Amino acid sequence: MNLTTGLPDPVLCPGRSTSPSATLIKCAFFNQPISAVDAINDGQYIGEFEVTFAGSTAFSRWKAPEVYGFEGPVSFGGATIHASSGYIRMETFPATEYNPERCAETCDDLIEYDDEGNVLSQCLFINSYVKYTNGVAGEFACAYYSDIWNHSQATNHGQIDGDGNIVTIALSYGYWLMPEHWASTSLGPSADREDDFVSKL
Repeated sequence: MNLTTGLPDPVLCPGRSTSPSATLIKCAFFNQPISAVDAINDGQYIGEFEVTFAGSTAFSRWKAPEVYGFEGPVSFGGATIHASSGYIRMETFPATEYNPERCAETCDDLIEYDDEGNVLSQCLFINSYVKYTNGVAGEFACAYYSDIWNHSQATNHGQIDGDGNIVTIALSYGYWLMPEHWASTSLGPSADREDDFVSKL
């Protein structure tokens, strides 16, 4: 919910540059989580009358959902994981609500075997987040890793792409696969990293 002040609809209350000012308290309701990067409306003109906003404050009872088969979520705020190893790939889900279950479905399929059927690598960690371009058009995205990471690797706060667009991050959360769902005990080094991850939460 976003609580702010503004003016009535111009059809019901037309305004001119000489009209007396008026203050209204308004509430806007959303069915998806919002963050500070969504606050881009700083006013406009209705006819000749300039509308400004003051006291804009957001309240949310949303929290990142739990995902079956995964531990977490752990918040990374406005940063994503920038890991030295274990990166598999990332994907975006345009016009999709924040739903890390989609990430989990992909992660479950990201497993690699050798010719003898032994597990070479498996997706063990998900970083779900919303990616904004120039402060708008938020896209839900997921990054997948074969290793487990914590806050120490959440250092990517965004970047400027080759076209000069400013990419920023919001609602970044980490989930790691429960060990009982690992395909092989040969993933032992990651078991040590899971203990390290939990110890640094």
